[in-house]
Amino acid sequence: MSGRKEVVGNDGYGLSAVTMDYDEVMGNLALSVSRAMCGNTEFRQLIHENALEQFDGDYDVLLKHVADDTVLADDETVVTRSADGTIAVKDLLSVYFPEEGTETRSSGTNIIEELQRLYPNLQISVPVHAEDWNPEEYVPVVAFLPEDYCDATVTEIPGYDAAGNFVWIDAINIPENPVIVVGLCERTDANGELLDGYNPEAVYPYQDNVAGDTRGWGVTAPAAPTNLAANRVTTGVALSWEHSGTANGFYIYRKAAKGGAYQKIGTVTGSNNKTYFDYNLISNEYYYYYVSAYSVGGTLTGQQIAESGQSNVVFVQAPAAPAALSSFTTHYSGKNVELRWNNDGDNSSRVVIEYMVPEHQSGYQRLITRSGGVNNYIYSPAYRGTKIMYRAYRENSIGNSDAVYDFIYPPYRNADASSPVYVKQIKFTDWSLERWPAGKPEFYLKVVGATDDGKTYEIQNQVEFNFDSKSNISQVFKDKKVVDWRCFSDQDWYSMITFCLEEYDLPNAAISFKISADIGVKIADALEVRTGAELGVQFSNKGEMCGNASIYYFDNPEQWVVFPNYGVQMLISEHGN
Repeated sequence: MSGRKEVVGNDGYGLSAVTMDYDEVMGNLALSVSRAMCGNTEFRQLIHENALEQFDGDYDVLLKHVADDTVLADDETVVTRSADGTIAVKDLLSVYFPEEGTETRSSGTNIIEELQRLYPNLQISVPVHAEDWNPEEYVPVVAFLPEDYCDATVTEIPGYDAAGNFVWIDAINIPENPVIVVGLCERTDANGELLDGYNPEAVYPYQDNVAGDTRGWGVTAPAAPTNLAANRVTTGVALSWEHSGTANGFYIYRKAAKGGAYQKIGTVTGSNNKTYFDYNLISNEYYYYYVSAYSVGGTLTGQQIAESGQSNVVFVQAPAAPAALSSFTTHYSGKNVELRWNNDGDNSSRVVIEYMVPEHQSGYQRLITRSGGVNNYIYSPAYRGTKIMYRAYRENSIGNSDAVYDFIYPPYRNADASSPVYVKQIKFTDWSLERWPAGKPEFYLKVVGATDDGKTYEIQNQVEFNFDSKSNISQVFKDKKVVDWRCFSDQDWYSMITFCLEEYDLPNAAISFKISADIGVKIADALEVRTGAELGVQFSNKGEMCGNASIYYFDNPEQWVVFPNYGVQMLISEHGN
């Protein structure tokens, strides 16, 4: 963005001298247009209809041409309206103009009228997809051109989306949908009058202004450009040249070294603009370029263009597609997922991250696009406890880098805090677990885990669960917390806990046994369950072993854990009964 630019009001209108920041003014006007676009269908239709008229040969609408037109004030926020329910465009935009942007306005005047006086060539344009725009259904993003805007160097322009949020818009790749751009018209003079080169009705001093006269005048071809040079940059090829004399602009021609004819790939308007950036290339391909100058004349009924000879020819190899990210990893952040990558100092390309949930979809979908020094993203995924796969790559106008991959199982639990594990209920189906002579069922529960190096350790020694009746095959327990579980890792392995359950019978007869805890290990694009080293443990009383059962940290905290013997199941939860 540029610094401050002094803009002086016309005293003939009773305005005092006003100092305004150009970019701030254009930004506030863009926000005003965005709000009006969002809130008023007829305003969108009006801009669309006028853009299609192409008064200057492009899809431009001078603000002064529509400022006094009226539209139905169908937005409830618009209070000032005529008796017939309409409002002038200048008044509509003034209503939506940010308050902080009206501080320098003269008392009693309309801010839009002041801007028209300061910038008679102020325009609202639809540079892309104007023909395809359905204004009744689609609200475009509204951008504005900063004071220091230059086609050759700018990669993003500021603007506002349909919700009024500030956004940066890709200035290199053509957007998929219509975009509104607020700025100053290049095809009119400072007073908003069409330049002769864009005015098919222009009458020149050395023409006879006679109805039906089709006589024109000769247009002298300008001198050919010289010293054309081509330099390879990160995202394309930069051309520069020299030119003496006058011209309306320059044509750029290109052909591929592997064959084919020269094609005109671009036009630069203005005799002082002697640079061009070619972004539409195939990586590592070789190309030839030359440039010509052109001048524009015309008749009462048409236009005549004279083109110079060609400049010198240059030969250059297009840059390679961007390199792959050196790192890309997935992590827990509370209940969210955090994606991290190494930007490697590359600010010339964008990082694209896509995702796929194999259980619910096939094929990757775009999640985010980030540019500049951004190197992480935290979000709340729609799915938990299931695998989400990600791939990340760089993209620019030349192409895409190779992708790097990672995956994660988003948790239900808050990974930044301890997560309690309660046993709410135990049930079984096989009465051979506890015959009637032994009385009521009694259970011991032991909980073990494994470290990332495969060592099994004891988390909970022995917790007792007693049934109230010998005839019950199910028992609900109150506030029986057995573990405060904290996440250990989410990068190379996933924490698991293993439950070992016994229905005991004989008192004072301890039983010793070996147990191994499970652990989830990330191998390539899969999660494998591995078994830790055996650990010697014991229960204080002998009985029937119900077996072992394991759960992942990312599993639903409220679930029935199924043991292999006697039809035993155990309901666990983050919350007690």
